[in-house]
Amino acid sequence: MNKKGFVLIETLVVTIFVMFIFSILYNSVVPLLGRYEELSYYDDVDVTYDLYHLRKFIINDTNFEAIKSNSKGYKKITCNDLENKSYCESMFLNLGISDDDLLVYLDIGHINELKNDNSYSYDLREYLKYIDTSSDILLLENDDKLSYIEVKSTIISERVLDSAMNSSCIPYVKVDNIIYLSGNDDCVNFNYVWYSGKMWRVTALYPDGTLKMITDDIMTIIDWGEKGTVSSTDLTSAYEASFIREWLNQEFLPTLHDYENIIVEDTKWYSITDKTSPPVKPTGTETLTEAVGLLNAYEYYMSYQNTSYSSSYLNIGYYWWLITPYHNTYVRNVGIYGNMSQSSTNDSYGVRPSIVLKNDIYFDGGRGTIDDPFRIESNKQIVANSTLLNTRQSGEYIKLENDETNQLFRIVDTEVVNNKLTTKLVSNSYLKDINDIDADGNTSEVLTKYFSGSYDYTNDYILWSDVSKTDETYWRGYLNNAWLKQIDNTYNEIDKTSNILEKGIYYLGNYPYGNYKNTVCNNVTYGVSIDNCIATGNVVSNIVIDDYVGILRVGEMFASLNESSFSSSTVMWFITPSYIPNLWTIRTFGILDEETPLNDFAARPTINLKSEIVIKSGSGTKKDPFVVGLAS
Repeated sequence: MNKKGFVLIETLVVTIFVMFIFSILYNSVVPLLGRYEELSYYDDVDVTYDLYHLRKFIINDTNFEAIKSNSKGYKKITCNDLENKSYCESMFLNLGISDDDLLVYLDIGHINELKNDNSYSYDLREYLKYIDTSSDILLLENDDKLSYIEVKSTIISERVLDSAMNSSCIPYVKVDNIIYLSGNDDCVNFNYVWYSGKMWRVTALYPDGTLKMITDDIMTIIDWGEKGTVSSTDLTSAYEASFIREWLNQEFLPTLHDYENIIVEDTKWYSITDKTSPPVKPTGTETLTEAVGLLNAYEYYMSYQNTSYSSSYLNIGYYWWLITPYHNTYVRNVGIYGNMSQSSTNDSYGVRPSIVLKNDIYFDGGRGTIDDPFRIESNKQIVANSTLLNTRQSGEYIKLENDETNQLFRIVDTEVVNNKLTTKLVSNSYLKDINDIDADGNTSEVLTKYFSGSYDYTNDYILWSDVSKTDETYWRGYLNNAWLKQIDNTYNEIDKTSNILEKGIYYLGNYPYGNYKNTVCNNVTYGVSIDNCIATGNVVSNIVIDDYVGILRVGEMFASLNESSFSSSTVMWFITPSYIPNLWTIRTFGILDEETPLNDFAARPTINLKSEIVIKSGSGTKKDPFVVGLAS
């Protein structure tokens, strides 16, 4: 055989061998790649979310208990087995799979039994050998091809911990087995919780599974204060005697839904003096035990260990109080740049309440992001066109049916007016100037007006009741005329009546400095709430009861700047008088300040909805506010 013939044979042999190897690889690897693609689809966060709701839908179906009672704890289920077959099929369609795919739901503890059940496919039984036997599982099987999802824990603390441990960045620091979330907003972006009409951020996870949270926004602005003079040697007791502690546990706590079953009511709050830099972790027995408190200096310090203080996920660009005394009559606070400073207890800064969530609290959907926060499962259920608005929680978002301005409101609280339980709302943002509209029909210019047109230092305070109710140059006249007609199409201008609004009660007690309760209570007593003052008639003599629209007083819920991050666009009026002839305002970075009534500033109006107003649609969140009106 010549050399050319040998080379040809050699080439053919090698080619056949290579093709044989490729054939083996193709038949082995390609199915694995297809299997990987199939399984990776079910690792997608959106599909995980949808499958979680599919599982929840199944176990809440009317027929599920009967199905479960006739099973071993796991059961093959199809949409035909469920009462709401059409909704089940629509959920499958949303998942992009056939509605005749087999569902297998497993109760906790029954996975081992299923491993040996030959009525299920080999793939399914093999998969079960590698999963956590304490998990809840939802399995989808069709034509012996298994698709599955390990339903992640629906306990908030476990989900937040899982997100922290599996983050692409380092979003925490661990000290003494406590996990403090730490970093900027891009890194710590999984810790949002929607509870009782308020957005919260998880700040720490404790070894027992409880977790600490703080409101994402400022709830009000008041003096830290104390009921008596606190000596420089007794600073630890300053918080115990403070006005801010009263507000947290008398005014704020009752706004939290079902808090007895959701938060730890005997949480220990360390109010120990610390003027070190950086602050040290507080220890010892000098604590207060109650439901609501404030973050201490060390806890805030931990929030930016993985970044700078200006980039901390807790920095919102406003001044807000910490619980930690500093020196003499000074207390720690967080400044507009995220830095810690100290101020007199007579200063008025923002309040961001903190609570500790119990370790067994489940969430009812959400991914923990700002746009889709975890929602606590025990929130009250809503029946469209039936649920009364006055049964809902402070902080939930509202839009009025047929409101031509499309104004977004928040619930402040309920308020008894003329023996009826009304719902007080406040505009979520400053009113805009409808005369300053761009080509797209939008306006960004904040509307500003004078509080009053005159004042005299020798006379008494300029009160809301002193201002003309018809002159639209001033806020009282504008709100109770032009703006009222814009938001309420039932308002009768001739006889001054409304089908949806009740005239509110506006307390005009002056607040020179000190206890926020001076705005309402005639005789202020430490330990007695504003609600108690109102219920017992212990209220100031200056009251307006003839206005459909007013503005907030100092110390009310959401008596703060409009919702926006890192400073606000303008100064805002309060209805509360200060020293003659001034009234209180909020400066652009969240500090109370006095101004004469001749200044033109912004406002966030308040209204009271009648007791019969019902929820027509929505879930009460900012993205999906309740739409409310009269029952149809």
